[in-house]
Amino acid sequence: MTATNIDAALTDAGAAGADDYGTNAIVGSSATAIGATLIGATQDSILMIENDLNAGEYKVFNVETTAAGATEAFDVTLVGVIDFGGEIDATTVFA
Repeated sequence: MTATNIDAALTDAGAAGADDYGTNAIVGSSATAIGATLIGATQDSILMIENDLNAGEYKVFNVETTAAGATEAFDVTLVGVIDFGGEIDATTVFA
């Protein structure tokens, strides 16, 4: 998994439609719609992808966009790899 793979999945680089995970329509918002409640025009997120062969090991990516509406333009950067020694139980982390 690379930053290029993440960018391709977010922008539907293969034009398959099914792998268009990052469309603002899918996540139910857009920079234009939420701009009034956020400071600035940039959406900056952290995405963690768990290694399916090593539970608890995650690649961490920074995903940034200034896109509004249906326009898709992402800047994806690998921040690093972290290993918690076991899978994170999100029900206890975010409870």
